[in-house]
Amino acid sequence: MRKACSGIVLLTGWMIISAGNAAAQGGEIFGGYSYLRSDSGPGYNTSGWEGSLTGNFNRVFGLEADLSDHYNTPASPFSYTNGFSFLFGPHFAYRAIPRVNPFVHFLAGGTRGSHGPLNYAPAAGACPTSGCPPLGPLQETAFTAGLGGGVDVKLGRFLWIRVIQADYLR
Repeated sequence: MRKACSGIVLLTGWMIISAGNAAAQGGEIFGGYSYLRSDSGPGYNTSGWEGSLTGNFNRVFGLEADLSDHYNTPASPFSYTNGFSFLFGPHFAYRAIPRVNPFVHFLAGGTRGSHGPLNYAPAAGACPTSGCPPLGPLQETAFTAGLGGGVDVKLGRFLWIRVIQADYLR
């Protein structure tokens, strides 16, 4: 895990430098709200944030680092779920339209998921007949790949708005 974290820090630093050096090509920074629908188990909806940094090497190709975190409190009064994703990969943009940039990307990395009880102790007799959930969160990091794209629209000289982005995460 320590080597993976060091690699992430080095790759993110390299991408920040690349984005700065690629100013003529137009490095990109994005941040915003993110919605995620999970189909694991019975399925659930999560809300969170997403941020990405893309260092462009030319008008078409760049490398992207994407970080996101999603939170959910399921219907059960005893638990929560969240997942922090760190993904990296190529970013391809079609820049032939002056004020509109559609893009696609393929990202790979990992997701650190946590699932556990909320921070309270149930009153005596409050647990269902199957018993109270185990104490302490369950955590796991797993490989994650994402394929998707979106559309950016120009608002000003250096300001663009991401109209839509949709990704499939595996």
